[in-house]
Amino acid sequence: MKKQKHRTSSGKMSERMSLLEFLKERSGIRLSKLEAYLDLVDKASVQYIPKDLCKQEFSLSNGQFVITITELAGCWHWHRATVRTFIEQLEKMNQISVTRLTKSQIITIPMLAETPAVSPIDAALDVFRQKMCTALDEWRSGKMSASACASECEQLYEDATEEVAIILQKADNGNSIGKVPCGRNIPESVGHAFCMTALTAVCEATFHQVLSQETDNALVTSLLPFFYKDLGGDWLSFIEAAKAISELALDGSSPALHQESAAIKSQFQSLCRPFLAIVANQEGSCPSKGCINL
Repeated sequence: MKKQKHRTSSGKMSERMSLLEFLKERSGIRLSKLEAYLDLVDKASVQYIPKDLCKQEFSLSNGQFVITITELAGCWHWHRATVRTFIEQLEKMNQISVTRLTKSQIITIPMLAETPAVSPIDAALDVFRQKMCTALDEWRSGKMSASACASECEQLYEDATEEVAIILQKADNGNSIGKVPCGRNIPESVGHAFCMTALTAVCEATFHQVLSQETDNALVTSLLPFFYKDLGGDWLSFIEAAKAISELALDGSSPALHQESAAIKSQFQSLCRPFLAIVANQEGSCPSKGCINL
């Protein structure tokens, strides 16, 4: 096995060295092969399309760009035939792939096109998050009782941690060991990640559940009059007031209000719940929906 790894590593190193050997020369004002290759990489990183071809529709993925031999020849100060040969050589070395169109080419740089691999743990965490949100949405919409939702969340957590334990043991010895009791044989950091994902989902759901129905009324009856009448429509004053309301809602007090009268403090206290209602619905539709009566 060690010899096989050595041959694979040597093969990759030889491939890289041959690429550098091919690219290193330079002559006069012309771009070197290395500079030309880096220009291809730069274009691929931004999915470049020539201005005269922008009106055409191209469906590009990561690491792809559109180009013509003529444009590359002008950019690199090379002959068109030299550009064409260079592209063909890179293609033979598996450093690029080329889709030849009628008036242009789509070039792909494989190292930029590769999608980073998602670890099995991250994939399991993402699935767990989605399942938790689905269960909590059922509770928020009234389709599931709080006790039923709690049982569902607990079961989802147990299933997820059992799955992770199996994944980790497979990685250790390559064998499936069957079902593992919840929470066993998994690193503490992994267990904490799943627990925090669950707790975050519950906190967000309960926050939205309590405040989600108040947004429109909060705007009409509280925040809009406060902005227009009390603050005279001054945006700087509202930014400072919003900061004070945030501190009041989270900490129970705000340094900005220490010198204010009891009436002002009471007014700001009354704005905390409407303010939180706006925050709870920030991911929903425009908060002014329903506020305009024509």
